[in-house]
Amino acid sequence: MNLQGDFDGSFLGNIMQLLCDDQRTGILRVKSENRESRVVFKEGTIVYAIGSHKEARLGAILRRDGVLSEKQLKKCLMTAKETKLALGKVLVERGYISLETLKKYNKKQVEEILYNLLFWHKEKFEYNDTEINLGGMIVTQLNPMRLILEASRRIDEMSLFTELIPSDEIIFKISGK
Repeated sequence: MNLQGDFDGSFLGNIMQLLCDDQRTGILRVKSENRESRVVFKEGTIVYAIGSHKEARLGAILRRDGVLSEKQLKKCLMTAKETKLALGKVLVERGYISLETLKKYNKKQVEEILYNLLFWHKEKFEYNDTEINLGGMIVTQLNPMRLILEASRRIDEMSLFTELIPSDEIIFKISGK
């Protein structure tokens, strides 16, 4: 099966549901002018995702959560680039994180990429069935339906926040105690 077209975030949820229900194996690419993400499906389950936006990169998430220092991250990124190994593999080999931590953060990375995608508007998508070679990769197994439900909850909450905070230029300050 090959699909392509334009979408908004809610429609992308429908595409993911279709791929899940039909137990498809392939790659869903989502593109805009300055960003791109790819979601890998194996028999209807999301097993991997990668995004071009820096906030969704593994190193950025580990750094943000205080698991790695900036210095450790830079050192491992350089090693990964020189050796052409995945950052996660370098982090585990150097002992900065355990394999379990890598799996946990890999899942978190995939979830963040997917939640972010569901907020995109008027972008392009393309899905192609293809055999997936996952050898040597840390894969996660996420049910797209659970992700879509969580994304819907987040979208509902975001609409409430948007009503309360109408502009992203508002600066809050502590008042009183």
